[in-house]
This record gives sequence, C-alpha cells and structure tokens, in this order.
Amino acid sequence: MQGFLLYKDNAEAVKKMDDETAGKLFKAIYDYADTGKTPKGETLVGMLFEFFKADIDRGHERHKEISKIRAAAGKKGGQQKQANLAKASKRSEQEQKPNGKNKWRGKDI
Repeated sequence: MQGFLLYKDNAEAVKKMDDETAGKLFKAIYDYADTGKTPKGETLVGMLFEFFKADIDRGHERHKEISKIRAAAGKKGGQQKQANLAKASKRSEQEQKPNGKNKWRGKDI
C-alpha cells in the first residue's frame, strides 16, 4: 500500500492519549500500512488501532476500485485512439490512390 488517510474523526481520542500511547498507536498504524501486521494483545493501543484499521482498509478498497475504473477507462480510450488512427490511415491511403483522375486529397491536381 502506497499511502493511507487519517481522518479527523479520531482526533479527539488521540488528543486524550498520553504521548507514549499515541506514539505506539501511530507506530502500529504505520506498521499495519506497511506490512499488514496488527498489534498483538488486548492493550489500549490494540483496541484504538481497530478504529484506524477500518479507515485504512476502507481507503485501500476505495483506491483499488478507483484504479480498476481508471484502467478500464484508459483501455477504452486507447481502443478509440487505435480505431481513429486506423480510419485516418485508411482515408489517407484512399486519397493517395489514383482513381482514374488526377486527384490528391479529394482535389484535382
């Protein structure tokens, strides 16, 4: 996972923690985002972590959905570009072929 969001919804809980507990919580959050490991035990940090974990997981799932949508849109755009290039190439070939008259790009020469 490249990154994650922290929402202000949990800010009050973090503000009420002592610095040591808040530091352990943030280390646990970063560890989870990096490795997927959750804190062990029924500690205060472990319980508070679950709120952040849900937000991180939700954000990660949303990111995957958006990536799929963008990949599909990019594929469609690429297909249309190829179709347009093929049409342009075919038109160009037709314009350059002699058709019994001296024409180039639809105009008399």
